[in-house]
Amino acid sequence: MHICHFNSSSKTDIERCRALIEKAQAQGLPITVEAYPYGTGSTVLAAAFFSDPEFVERNGTGYDSVQRVTDGYRFHDREELLKAQAE
Repeated sequence: MHICHFNSSSKTDIERCRALIEKAQAQGLPITVEAYPYGTGSTVLAAAFFSDPEFVERNGTGYDSVQRVTDGYRFHDREELLKAQAE
């Protein structure tokens, strides 16, 4: 098994995920991972994970970490982002 984007898919649980993978590898399971060298990526504003009510808890960052490319605007909260998604 190969896990892509290990750093972003693990989010704030990266240490726990790392330990699980190391344990599985020690048991002989063929698991590899890759991680890109930057902290975040880019995606569309309509991405479903942005509207997740647990976005802040799951990502360990606030909505101010979401920046719109067209004008550099950073969102303040979930409601503001949901409004922008609807527009």
